[in-house]
Amino acid sequence: MRRLLWAYGATLAFFVVVIYLASRIVVERRQAGEDRRVRAELERRVAERTVQLEAANKELESFS
Repeated sequence: MRRLLWAYGATLAFFVVVIYLASRIVVERRQAGEDRRVRAELERRVAERTVQLEAANKELESFS
């Protein structure tokens, strides 16, 4: 009986660890996706601002 209870406890502990690790993987993948989305948005904004600055520089150069 004692061995059986120990086996049940060990099995339960194993499944708790598996569930914890699976949830960590899901959270990390979700965060990685969000990081990619934010990085892409930042790159888009930088490119947009670069175009604006280049246009402003050309306009300033036309005055000199």
